[in-house]
Amino acid sequence: MQPNAKLLHKYNANNVVLEDDDYYYFMSYYTLIAKYKKNSDSLYFTNSWNYSRTTLTYLYKFLFEYTCISIKIDNSVYGIQTALYRTSNKRKLLEDLIKTNQIIMFG
Repeated sequence: MQPNAKLLHKYNANNVVLEDDDYYYFMSYYTLIAKYKKNSDSLYFTNSWNYSRTTLTYLYKFLFEYTCISIKIDNSVYGIQTALYRTSNKRKLLEDLIKTNQIIMFG
């Protein structure tokens, strides 16, 4: 994260979105959870992405509001927002996207 990252959105005291020139960052309790490279299909998660139900709740909000990636599921392509909306198990969907390298783990 660049030192010039600025606060973009505060969901609550412990879950925030930061922004710099290249990325949007989602942080929970001062821990980086995810980053999205602007205007790309590059979404990255840290190992803390599924730390708690609260973290996941705000991660889903971040994905809906700040990302715009296309994902492939069963030979069809969807926006991540559509896929999250249509699934009954958002966590499993994200786990599957990690396994297929559509979401990249880092850190």
